[in-house]
Amino acid sequence: MSNIVHINEAISLDGSQDNLTPEEYKSQLSSIAALETSDVYALREQNTNLIKLLENTHYMHEKNWTELLQLREQVGDLKLDLEDERNESNLLREKLFATSDNSAIDVSESHLVRHVSEVSKRDEQNKQLLARLLEAEKKYAHARTIWAENKEKLLHQIEALKADRSRAESAIGKERQSVSFAWKKVAQTLPEKSGIYLLTDGSRQCVGYFNANLEQFSSTTYFSVPSHWMERPKLPQDI
Repeated sequence: MSNIVHINEAISLDGSQDNLTPEEYKSQLSSIAALETSDVYALREQNTNLIKLLENTHYMHEKNWTELLQLREQVGDLKLDLEDERNESNLLREKLFATSDNSAIDVSESHLVRHVSEVSKRDEQNKQLLARLLEAEKKYAHARTIWAENKEKLLHQIEALKADRSRAESAIGKERQSVSFAWKKVAQTLPEKSGIYLLTDGSRQCVGYFNANLEQFSSTTYFSVPSHWMERPKLPQDI
């Protein structure tokens, strides 16, 4: 019961659960898995499997996000390289055209051929850089799609875990309430605290006081020793 109270307090302090990380959900689910009650054995196993699935999904997200960052840097570098190559190619073209138009300068045929060769080489490099850029953008888009799909799956799994936790807490609360308000044999167990309890001798019932220090019930007007006792239920809320 203390684990459930601790979980509820953590939820009220943290606020919305939509911003919790997989590690925080794992911590809360581990708290639920630690509850010792026979009605949540199946939920423990399910939570353990879902925690492993969350860990694997979180690792996949981290891997995809790292790849996205690397591809983004690669795309940026390729764009800068492509821009530099274009600028150098334009400068070579300007030099080539200036050399061809200036009749006063004696330019040899080999010099012109060298400029043309350099321009062609720059054009080929630009084409290669552009092809690499397009390939990197495709990989980036594909990785982004996978990341979005995994994120959607993780959100559905988290919602399912929250629903399972709510059902488990409700079941545990009902079980503990039913155990608290059930008749217990005096010969088998006694109350832990002093106070007023419901008493019966099997045929009549009344309220009586239990002394925890003496470990005995006080005599009542109906019978001296009860055969069973039970905690008093809570008063109605509309009073």
